[in-house]
Amino acid sequence: MRKKRIAICMLTLLCALTVSVTSLHAYADEIVPDKYEVAYYAGESDFSVYLDNEGGLYTSGSNGNGQLGRGSASTDARIVPMKVLDNISQAATGKTGFAVALGKNGTVYTWGNNKYGQLGTGTGFSDDDVYSALPTPVSVQGKVIAVAAGARSAYALTDDGTVYAWGGNNMGQLGLGTETGRKAVVGTPTPIPQEKFGGSKVKQIVCTELSAYALTEGGEVYAWGDNDYGQLGTGNDDTGYFTAVPEKLALTGMEKLSARSTNVMALSNGKAYVWGQNNFYQLGLGGDGEHKFSSVPTVIESYYSLTGEEESVTAKDILCGGITNFVISEEGNVYSFGSAGDGQAGFPLDAASANANLNLNNMTRPAKITFYQPRSIYDITVNNIEEFMSSSPVDTSSPISLRVTRGVGSSGNRTFVADENGKVWSWGNNTNGLTASGDVTNCTAPVRATLYRNADYDKTVKTKNYMVKPAVMLIIIFGLGAAGLIWLEIKTRIGRKRALAENKKLEAEKAKPTI
Repeated sequence: MRKKRIAICMLTLLCALTVSVTSLHAYADEIVPDKYEVAYYAGESDFSVYLDNEGGLYTSGSNGNGQLGRGSASTDARIVPMKVLDNISQAATGKTGFAVALGKNGTVYTWGNNKYGQLGTGTGFSDDDVYSALPTPVSVQGKVIAVAAGARSAYALTDDGTVYAWGGNNMGQLGLGTETGRKAVVGTPTPIPQEKFGGSKVKQIVCTELSAYALTEGGEVYAWGDNDYGQLGTGNDDTGYFTAVPEKLALTGMEKLSARSTNVMALSNGKAYVWGQNNFYQLGLGGDGEHKFSSVPTVIESYYSLTGEEESVTAKDILCGGITNFVISEEGNVYSFGSAGDGQAGFPLDAASANANLNLNNMTRPAKITFYQPRSIYDITVNNIEEFMSSSPVDTSSPISLRVTRGVGSSGNRTFVADENGKVWSWGNNTNGLTASGDVTNCTAPVRATLYRNADYDKTVKTKNYMVKPAVMLIIIFGLGAAGLIWLEIKTRIGRKRALAENKKLEAEKAKPTI
């Protein structure tokens, strides 16, 4: 009987372990497969837009203006990304809560807040809150190859080098030379005459919240709109100035622009230029905090390791997040500067505590980000559940050599870059899971970005307990096993009592005198 109980116990344990391993593998498979890879990112502080490798567009985050494109508006945040469009090549988001997407066939879609006519569907200014919660095609003449979005305006660039603008024009950010003011709106995509750019074709359009910038095929840069923080880059320090027509900057041979919030970056011949607001030291020029902005494009000369040693860097790519900005070197290293308090700079502050370039919660000069080995759920065992639950999605004790090739997108609060294998990494403020890290804890080191979300994401992944399902199964199986052993023990004891009673009865019968 004892051997039988031991056998049952061992069988129960084996079943439990089998189910546990199966559950772990299934859950890990759901988090890391290729179909959940992030390929492109655009976002604001409270909502995000992602593209997968096949051009599927997903949204998550706040939805008060219908900016998630899901057919309705809601004050509740949506943590689980949901696909709203297919065959998309690019997207952009606006601070007032709207989005613009570019289809692979050149079709432009818009949705979200439309108070300032920023959806381009022909409406004017509205004193009420108005929005469209479903993506709607917008008519733009010619084949569109790129889109951009400011706080309340939007832009499209066609393959013949023409810039179209629409939406709010309170600070002249449409570049059309038309009426400005709070209620000034151009409700449909309208071309900026090419002569405004010296007759040159435009090859890139970017924008800050209330300003816009065009890079011509000849490497010249034009800016228009607001100059509150010198973000026009024309050398004009008048913070009350704005212009409704493009002005040429004293820059030549520029290869790429990147802009966000009230900051602009430019790339040329291995050098990164910066200008605009500097309240978080996001210009990466150091200083004592007295210089709140720069109206003159300035080259970043100094780059550092995380521990403070100066390094020689040739810039290959730039990515402007506004409050935190980034330079990617020719060697594939990422250097960050600006706000770092919620992990926006890509490293924990305690890791940089010895760096003289760290000032309170800001990195005053570019510091190199360290990448680490992603943690695999396959590695979880019963013995290290507690350790895993309190850790990040990467093993910060195992730095890896990684070559980053390009910046993908940044909202300032969170940033995405791609490595040489096309894998996307992200870091920063992770409210509502917008960093796509697989949980909702701020990412102070780069993690692999994934679109996967469990249906019960806010109940399970939020607590970083990836063992919930296996643990439940273990409890159930062990409970059933224990119940079986208890039932077996009770049955054995009852049998013994019955046998004892029968023996006593037989003995009593034998003890009766024979007549």
